[in-house]
Amino acid sequence: MVVSGDDAQNCKIVQAEMQRLKRFPSGSSYATNRFRMLDKALQLLGKVCGNVIV
Repeated sequence: MVVSGDDAQNCKIVQAEMQRLKRFPSGSSYATNRFRMLDKALQLLGKVCGNVIV
């Protein structure tokens, strides 16, 4: 699969946000819901992140 520059950049942004959310308290409903939403975004990107060096 060929990864476009935009997909690679979007993937890096989503992964950075997921790393930031890991610093939130484990019981935070905001962090839990946001993490689920970001995970879905990665799925919609076609999981191109596996092919990108981050």
